[in-house]
Amino acid sequence: MSPDVSETSASSSCYNVAFCYLPFVANDIEGTEESFAKTVRIFEKSDAWKPMTERANYLLRYICEKYDPSFPGCQCHHYRMYGSTAIDLGIGKASAWRMNWPDSPGTLAPGDCNFVIAEVGCYAFSTSVNILVYKLHFDTSDPLTVSTQLALLKKVRSTRIVPANPKQAGTLSDEALGEKGGLTLLEMSERILASAGLSPKHSFFFYANEGRERMNVLMHVEADETASELDAEDALFYLGNCYNRSFDYDGEHTIPTRMHWASPTTAWAYSSEALACLTLPQRATSARAQTFVTSGFRYNFLTSYQFLYLMLLHQKYEYYRLLMSIGAGERRDRAQLERFRRELEVFRANFVFSRVSETQQYQYLYDMVARELKLDEMDWDVGKPIEALRALRREDEASKRRAEEDAERESDRRIGIALNVFALLAGISALFDGFEFVSGYISPVVPPAVALLIYATIALVVVALVFFVIRQLVKVYTTDRTDKSETKDHA
Repeated sequence: MSPDVSETSASSSCYNVAFCYLPFVANDIEGTEESFAKTVRIFEKSDAWKPMTERANYLLRYICEKYDPSFPGCQCHHYRMYGSTAIDLGIGKASAWRMNWPDSPGTLAPGDCNFVIAEVGCYAFSTSVNILVYKLHFDTSDPLTVSTQLALLKKVRSTRIVPANPKQAGTLSDEALGEKGGLTLLEMSERILASAGLSPKHSFFFYANEGRERMNVLMHVEADETASELDAEDALFYLGNCYNRSFDYDGEHTIPTRMHWASPTTAWAYSSEALACLTLPQRATSARAQTFVTSGFRYNFLTSYQFLYLMLLHQKYEYYRLLMSIGAGERRDRAQLERFRRELEVFRANFVFSRVSETQQYQYLYDMVARELKLDEMDWDVGKPIEALRALRREDEASKRRAEEDAERESDRRIGIALNVFALLAGISALFDGFEFVSGYISPVVPPAVALLIYATIALVVVALVFFVIRQLVKVYTTDRTDKSETKDHA
């Protein structure tokens, strides 16, 4: 997104910015590589979108290159909507929006404010998960009001917005206004994707039940403590959880806020739905430090911090997609598991990192939010089907070993039968040869009784040999039947 630190709907004392993330996947394309390539081609051909290059100087180079289209191995392309198409949809500084309250048309409800949709961008990832990003500015930097507005806006299917100025409505196309005098962000997102030429066959929040879709939100509020009704810790509670002002906060009876003070002027709060930064320039101990908060830090937030949060959200959304793709256990087959394993390995290699920056502030925040999003636990959940695949492979290997052992035993059995039959035939041949030898050479020179004894001895040896061969054949047959029965019982 554009890193213009001066963008705000009011003066610099009212600086704020919020990024809202809507994940979606294409349902009409099989395979992650095909989906990625087709999505990139559509955006490249669109006149309403232009490619952008990320600027995240504080993150490691091998990570940034995966998001740089000038590198052959780019794994993510970023596009921003611009021109007349964006203006017609009410995107840009010239178009202000507000909540649509049926009971108070044309007016601001208590705690309400106007806001602008400064930019809309789209990140197309090689995993086939895409993320639509709205960049918002509010006309107040009161933390409670900003949190309330975002708490309503994150309900993308139910909250409707309308042009803040009735005269402005005439400059917007009917597409921007919708049939009900206003739009939900989900309806606006459908129109935005249509402007790029994307097929309507896609799913926003593909992992959530209908009606329970919630955007993740990244926000930066530069607040004046003297003008806020909340102290810093209470403000961080609402911002970090993206709660409505109607939520009754009691520090003793609510879940503790995940909070981190990076410096006396900069604090972070985070939850599974939001990451919020609250800066307090009045607490700066020098003019130089205050200038950094109101200039240098704004730029870093719009570039490196936004990029860091995008990386974390993409990991979360991709884990969800993988879990959705594998389905229930009874529907899994070997080919599906193999495809799942390959997708998981490619995803881990390209997008899952434990080290993202040499700068402590970025690495520390990355680790904290990753723990809050339970990314390590989700990786373990996603890895469980791979264990099923390994079990199938072990069964295959065991079956293969048993088949080889059976084949080897069968070969030994056949060789044994052949040898025993050969021994039997050799014994019978020896019997006849012996009789011929005795009758031809021995009988004429020995008494008849001795010749008879010799005949009997030869016959006894041959009978013993025949008995031994038959016994061996019976043993081989019995062993073979037993092995086959055991194999069948094991199977």
